[in-house]
Amino acid sequence: MEVKKHNSNRKLKQKDKNYNDMCRLCMAKNAKVPIFPEKDELKLDKEPPLVCKIMSSVNIQMRKDDGLPSHICCNCASKVQSTYDFLRLCEMSDSFLRQYLDFGLDISWVFRYSELLRVIDRTEEYSSDEQ
Repeated sequence: MEVKKHNSNRKLKQKDKNYNDMCRLCMAKNAKVPIFPEKDELKLDKEPPLVCKIMSSVNIQMRKDDGLPSHICCNCASKVQSTYDFLRLCEMSDSFLRQYLDFGLDISWVFRYSELLRVIDRTEEYSSDEQ
């Protein structure tokens, strides 16, 4: 019997505008960035959906039908993207350094690769600021 009461409370909260406008990550008001992509967005976007970036960066599970807010604020969206980019950079660097170690590459290539990653990172920051 208590389970039904809990479920009905969840449905009431979902209808509350303040609850729906809350950022799922920091609970700030006026969250506008959708966490879950529309089906047609999945085909066009080369990057993983925001929900995947969040779950790969922090230890929380998200489902569209879990009754929790489905948006995040712009501040959290920016932090998620930065964290995601940093994690990818770390993974790429680790992979390259392991290849350097395994194949005995010249250390000058490691430094060139490192500088290239910094240039790419700055270019991506510039292009994302324009949008």
